[in-house]
Amino acid sequence: MPFLNKRGFVYKSKYDEINLFNAIYNEDIKKIKELVNNKIIILMLLNFIYKMLVI
Repeated sequence: MPFLNKRGFVYKSKYDEINLFNAIYNEDIKKIKELVNNKIIILMLLNFIYKMLVI
């Protein structure tokens, strides 16, 4: 069941957002690619990064 967080992003589990944020923060390219390929649509990733930069 998809998980909708407070910003309106949809993830397959409630931990995907945390994992993605940690991967971006730590510049873990391998983990980012894994999350994008397996669980998250690329547009969501771009939207996430954009919102993090704006906020």
